[in-house]
Amino acid sequence: MLEFLKTLESCPPAIVNPDSINLDYIGRFGLGLTASSRNTNFLQSFQKKCSKTVQIYTPVPDPRPKLLTFAPLTDGSLSPESITLNSYAKSNFLLGKELLYRVYNTENKLVRSILENSGFKYTESHIWNILWIGKSAQVYLYEDLNPYQRINHFPNSFEITRKDKMCLNLMIMKSKYPIDYDFFPDTYIIPKDIGDFTLKYYEMDCQWIVKPCNSSQGKGIFILESLNTLDLDGGCIVSKYIENPLLLNNLKCDLRLYILVTSFEPLKIFIYEEGLARFACEDYTTADSSNKFIFLTNYSVNKKSDKFIQNTDWQEDNIGHKWSFSAFLKEMGKLNYDTDIVTKRIYDLIIKTVIAIEGLVVDSVRKLALKHNNCFDLFGFDILLDQDLKPWLLEVNLSPSMNTDAPIDLYIKSNLIADAFNLVGIRAFDRKKESASKVKSRIKAKQNVLKKKFDTKKNDGKIRVDDTKYKSLFLETLEETLRMGHFIRIYPFYGGEDYEKFFTTPRKVNKVLYNFLFGEVLKNDSVFPGVSPNINEDDIIQEYLSRIVREFKPISDKSSENLNLKLETLADFLSPGEQSHITRIQKYLSLQSSFSKFKGEKISFLKTITSGQLENISKSIDKEITKYLFDETGKGVLSEIINITEKHSEKTKSFRFLKVKAL
Repeated sequence: MLEFLKTLESCPPAIVNPDSINLDYIGRFGLGLTASSRNTNFLQSFQKKCSKTVQIYTPVPDPRPKLLTFAPLTDGSLSPESITLNSYAKSNFLLGKELLYRVYNTENKLVRSILENSGFKYTESHIWNILWIGKSAQVYLYEDLNPYQRINHFPNSFEITRKDKMCLNLMIMKSKYPIDYDFFPDTYIIPKDIGDFTLKYYEMDCQWIVKPCNSSQGKGIFILESLNTLDLDGGCIVSKYIENPLLLNNLKCDLRLYILVTSFEPLKIFIYEEGLARFACEDYTTADSSNKFIFLTNYSVNKKSDKFIQNTDWQEDNIGHKWSFSAFLKEMGKLNYDTDIVTKRIYDLIIKTVIAIEGLVVDSVRKLALKHNNCFDLFGFDILLDQDLKPWLLEVNLSPSMNTDAPIDLYIKSNLIADAFNLVGIRAFDRKKESASKVKSRIKAKQNVLKKKFDTKKNDGKIRVDDTKYKSLFLETLEETLRMGHFIRIYPFYGGEDYEKFFTTPRKVNKVLYNFLFGEVLKNDSVFPGVSPNINEDDIIQEYLSRIVREFKPISDKSSENLNLKLETLADFLSPGEQSHITRIQKYLSLQSSFSKFKGEKISFLKTITSGQLENISKSIDKEITKYLFDETGKGVLSEIINITEKHSEKTKSFRFLKVKAL
């Protein structure tokens, strides 16, 4: 520890200055769940481009199982304390498409309620759609997962949630980047660092706070009065007490913020729009270190105080000793604090903290042959602001409390869980079909153990046409962007390239994804980002029109005049409803001449696009002509003409024969 402290005497400059982050590129959290608009012009434009690009990467037909949607609790009804057993509870046989969940080492009534309201049933078998664990998962729970099963913890994510592990991992990063990782107090792991801490204890005139290594809810925390009170057998951490905390109403407070990580390879981090501000019950002073109601902000501690005021209405979120984060931020704004600076520094702290364990988690995911999206983690970050608006990381909770003692808890946490499930993407897979993939997973696990040097080569991260293995990743990330709900993606973000320097092992997939999102999708007006030749919207419309014309290919003359004649004759064979589609086709003919013909290099690529994909892409193009190509229900002319000609094949053959003979 002393050797480490010596390295801080000559600190290199910071790699990332959080105050220079452009929030227009990420978004501002803390506006509240009822805010009418939270996206900047930049983000609105980016989401629009993502929406168009999704149409390109979505296969037609889409072979993936149906995506499920979740809603927060509106009536406040929660599942009972005990789980209701059903026909699936003990089943170990192979079922079909039933929606099943399992909870392990937790009751979590809120999670169960949201799942059951969406049609899920409880099971104790290993064939669940989603597994929610209250603690770090044992290895066997990760075995034989199919691509659509979801578990709420990554292997090794406890490396930032156990206080001693977090301290160790952040100290390693701080030894490399002293200024960048100067966001957690000086901390010592006891008994390992007892010698170094003893010297520091007598050297510095300050207070120290003691915390057990693996506890929560304020259990076992106290201000150190004497070295004799340290538990050298049980183990703990000792941190320098932050003596200049930001005070509101003369009360100490901290923040509980919710962070969702949907993937570590590539790394994708989201922060929830809303959180909690938790206040101590008694006016702040450093004179009475034995009074927990002064220096501790934990809800589980302060609710025992006679002075504690409980929230009684989620809409009155700035009353009592537990506020919403948005109410806290509004109050700071009224006091003329720079809330943008606070937001930037919090984002920076979170990104760097998660990066600190990225290598440990990725190694475990590979060894277990997990898909990058089999797991997700919903962390609870506890952050304290000092009077200089510097955020200090107090701890990270692996399974943040989902108790709903107050209306504000139910409102925020219910929306949080529903939005998290929607963002993660839970699908109603067919167990019989997916069981065959288990053998492949075992084989891949053995292969991954041998790939120790994988992904260590330098790479420019450029996207090439033959990078088909990234297409599903691109689609998944684009879809996440469109279903974030009240989450904000804080990594990767446009302009955040410098954070790559903190990764222990450079990952090609991180660079490829960044270049795709903020190079190809954002800056390129091509309909197909990253593909050469450049295909624009006019090319797509022209191809769409050309395929309609080709439906009448027995007629050698493809002129608009003959096409009109063919359409009028075909209309005689159709019902009134079908004739309306013919009318729409005729309307576009006057606009068709405004589109140029393809160059030869584009033809071969456009031929690879299916009619279904072409229809999806065309539907998202904002041009006048598209209103003639699609009806109010979204049905396109091309697909309707294909259906009509197939339905009336005999009549159409007769009609075409007569027209060819006449010509």
